[in-house]
Amino acid sequence: MKVFTPEEVERKRKEFEGLALDKVSASVGGIKFDYFVLPASANEELPLFVERAIGKPGEPSAFAISEEVPKILRPYWVAHEVVEFLHLASLPYGRCYNALNWEMGVLRGKLYKNHVSLRERFFSGLVSYASKHPESFTPIDVREMQTSFDTLRQMNRWMK
Repeated sequence: MKVFTPEEVERKRKEFEGLALDKVSASVGGIKFDYFVLPASANEELPLFVERAIGKPGEPSAFAISEEVPKILRPYWVAHEVVEFLHLASLPYGRCYNALNWEMGVLRGKLYKNHVSLRERFFSGLVSYASKHPESFTPIDVREMQTSFDTLRQMNRWMK
């Protein structure tokens, strides 16, 4: 995935801030972060979107999520991005899948089934979206997303 320069992160943060319906501070699994809630119209190509602008380790980052994602689930979805791109950044492969495993591990029981169903829907759309945007996503990125989608699809089958 694209690594942003500090200037690009700042531009993206200002873009998020200009569109934001809300700015939220959250903590999931002991990881603290901030994110912006954006209107669904900010990315009509990708329903239930999560966006990020991240530079090299230790540099600033910015996160945003669609208002379509249920409020109670938003911190988990953004935390996935934080884990994948900040905490697992040094892994050459498997960041998305490992972040998904972490995410499912910290999720509270009563939210689990709805969360898995929505995440499957998100990753299905993300694989399609990323495949259409090779300027932003590498073939490895798409394979990682596909692995997470396949995992969620299997989880949904087990829960039915």
